[in-house]
Amino acid sequence: HQLAEAPARAALNAPMQRTRVLARFGVAFDVDGVLTRVPNAIPGAYEALSKLQAGGVPFCLMTNGGGATEASKAESLSKLLGLDTPLVPEQICLCHTPMKALAKPGPESLKDETVLLVGKKYGQLKDIAETYGFTRAITVEELHARYPDMYNDMPPAVELDPSSVAAESDLKIKAILTMIDPIEWGRETQIVCDVLRSDGTVGTDVDTQVVAMHNSCSDFEYAARWPTPRFGAGAFRHSLEALWSALSGREMVQTLYGKPHPVQYDFVETLLSELPVVDASGEVVAGAVDRFYMVGDNPLTDLRGANIAGAHWNSILVRTGLWQGGPDDNDPTDPADKVAEDVGAAVDWILEQEAARK
Repeated sequence: HQLAEAPARAALNAPMQRTRVLARFGVAFDVDGVLTRVPNAIPGAYEALSKLQAGGVPFCLMTNGGGATEASKAESLSKLLGLDTPLVPEQICLCHTPMKALAKPGPESLKDETVLLVGKKYGQLKDIAETYGFTRAITVEELHARYPDMYNDMPPAVELDPSSVAAESDLKIKAILTMIDPIEWGRETQIVCDVLRSDGTVGTDVDTQVVAMHNSCSDFEYAARWPTPRFGAGAFRHSLEALWSALSGREMVQTLYGKPHPVQYDFVETLLSELPVVDASGEVVAGAVDRFYMVGDNPLTDLRGANIAGAHWNSILVRTGLWQGGPDDNDPTDPADKVAEDVGAAVDWILEQEAARK
């Protein structure tokens, strides 16, 4: 049904109603260190993306950031980059975007199961979960409000709504969705471990992990305005894993999202193939994409993911972010297919490669 929805989306978004030449290649861009260094756009980012838009090339922004809706991220990045043709939500892949699949109908669907959301700005996280299709999402703040003694170093941040899912007498949690790193690491670590050691009913203690963990905290570090890298969401995952291991003596069983994990690259392959494209006749179609380029600044995530995704992916490393190699360098562990000075040079190389195929 996604193809059937494409004309409607295009009609609602006037900039999509331009004639574009179908391309059989697509491009995924990391954001921090490639297109932006918050709060500024990196020079050349506007020109690079505008060139792809003008050429009808499907592209998306693939970031290990999260905690926002794809629509709000598309709007904020369009403004930051100054794009004449705004990005649409379908062009955004946040770290947790592939979790949408967990709410799709099917025997393993979590759509109508109780799931615990972990992260920051919990009102936004609940909005995201509802957008994805989850009908029984609760937050760490709500669970803490119901059971204040789970973490007594601080009072609950919210009052428990007696009509909420979290207040149900037979509450049983099926899965944890760690969508982004939290602010209150101590509270979230304690409560997540309490849920993981339970059979889904808070306060129980079992010898095997029953509650599923889905974790999209990936980047250990990221480039920002400070001269040295900052801890990313992945730092929380490493801390949580270490404390769970020390507590239980077991490795945490979890499904990982975000770069470099394969689920993210599989999702982007589908995303780029299904992006609405207007052909020469004005008909909105989905252009089949069979080769992909990843432009990133982090060899450990951006490049590693592309390199293991298959021969139909090419990895490009830029020098404007986390990686600061010399003019003739490449990462020794996760080498790029191409090292470029910046995103503009990366896009020029991609277009040269594609022109040579014709």
